[in-house]
Amino acid sequence: MTADRASARRDVTVGRFALRTLGWLPVAFVVWYVAAPVLLYPAVLVVRGAVHATLRTLVGSVEQSRAIVTFVTTLKPVSLASGAVL
Repeated sequence: MTADRASARRDVTVGRFALRTLGWLPVAFVVWYVAAPVLLYPAVLVVRGAVHATLRTLVGSVEQSRAIVTFVTTLKPVSLASGAVL
């Protein structure tokens, strides 16, 4: 049994580990890309509820487009005096 363990340990090298890791990387990115909107949706619901309860006059709405959350505010830009830097 000790000889089997020793041969199994010899087969696992840093190079093989790196190749296996790089092989799984595209799969992980695809899963992340597909799952991100689904995983973000509960957080958006919580944020919408919190914004509706506390910041209703400041935030007009909270929108989700795929994995991006956007806060639409009711803030208006202030006109700058001549020579002012924004």
